[in-house]
Amino acid sequence: MIYQLTTNTFFMQNFTLKFGKYKGQQFLSTPTSYQQWLLKQDWFKMPTQLTDLQKASKQISQLSGQLKGWNGYSANGYAAECNMFEAEKAMEAAIFNCSDLWSANYNGEY
Repeated sequence: MIYQLTTNTFFMQNFTLKFGKYKGQQFLSTPTSYQQWLLKQDWFKMPTQLTDLQKASKQISQLSGQLKGWNGYSANGYAAECNMFEAEKAMEAAIFNCSDLWSANYNGEY
């Protein structure tokens, strides 16, 4: 579907809004004024960049969901457990190797 905003024409993919006044509705079914307003917002255009700590935390959360109900014998559960161990190591590295002087996780090295 083609969407036109002022003079620029581009292809817009339809998706379900997960926030705001029109939460749960398809983007292209919302009022044109709302679409135009949303497309002008900087936070809407910019993809989020997760820190190493946030990435590791997200991965641990996802893997812990895979391990629910694991009896300790299946190969898939073992693989998830191994991946969880690697994610925990990444979390420790993100916490203890922080180079941001103002972070609470700063390790004191330059």
